[in-house]
Amino acid sequence: MAFPASSDLVLGPFTGGVTPTFDTPALREALAGVADRLRAADAQVLSRTGDLVVRVTLGGHDVVVKSFTPRGALRDAAARRQGSPARRSWQHAIALRARGVGTPAPVAFLERWANGRLAESYYVSVYEAGRVGFREELIRLFRHDPTCWKLMNLLQVVADAVRGLHDAGLRHGGVGNENVLLRATGDGAGGDVQFVDLNRARIQDGPLAAADRAFDVSRLYLPSDLLRVFKEMYFGQRPPVDFERIEQRLRRRFDWHSRSRAWRHPLRERARARTRDPATTYPPPEDIWI
Repeated sequence: MAFPASSDLVLGPFTGGVTPTFDTPALREALAGVADRLRAADAQVLSRTGDLVVRVTLGGHDVVVKSFTPRGALRDAAARRQGSPARRSWQHAIALRARGVGTPAPVAFLERWANGRLAESYYVSVYEAGRVGFREELIRLFRHDPTCWKLMNLLQVVADAVRGLHDAGLRHGGVGNENVLLRATGDGAGGDVQFVDLNRARIQDGPLAAADRAFDVSRLYLPSDLLRVFKEMYFGQRPPVDFERIEQRLRRRFDWHSRSRAWRHPLRERARARTRDPATTYPPPEDIWI
């Protein structure tokens, strides 16, 4: 896929790219000082889980900057071949919007290499007010408004969006509940779904095969029979046997990966547990009543 010519700019200490519709001298100057802007008093931290995500104004635009945490040497070597996470996020966002799939408008990406290592990388997109995550909305319904028809509305909206993503030839690669944003209306029927965290996406011509569809669906969390309902909404009927077999195998593998996080990253997981607000987590499955 061809990308805009302004994808190898020098912006202060960084190389990067700017989407042509946003490319102005003021924005380029602001991007060159992005590291300082993220520490400014008016910067709003949206997430510190893994990578840092901050809302800030750059060049007159209200944007979200994702600052990718430095990776290990093997990942840096892969980034040399495939592009940094920030570059891939920018390219994939352009591709999604070109194919009619929702994602916040991509503004720019920045990267700085030092001694063969990726020292800094940033992805910049437009901030859109009034959006909530699929995860956040599910938790709200489970804990405060467990009404069946509202939950069914929400599942249908997301199932249709994920199906549209796949039919457009795009595998997200990490489409967890937190990476699906929508405009909540209180009745679960909010639409205009957008996908974020695109650095692991893969793009092809034509709809995806069953294995790629199953890979994405296996990353979505839905307790009990809600998963079956979601998959039937996705297909408009009972899922094909080959899809079900692959999805269940991938889900078991991903579940083990999630459960093992506590011993793979003990310090980080203990810190998260100390600061976690129970009201912002899923209730135990046995406590969910619809």
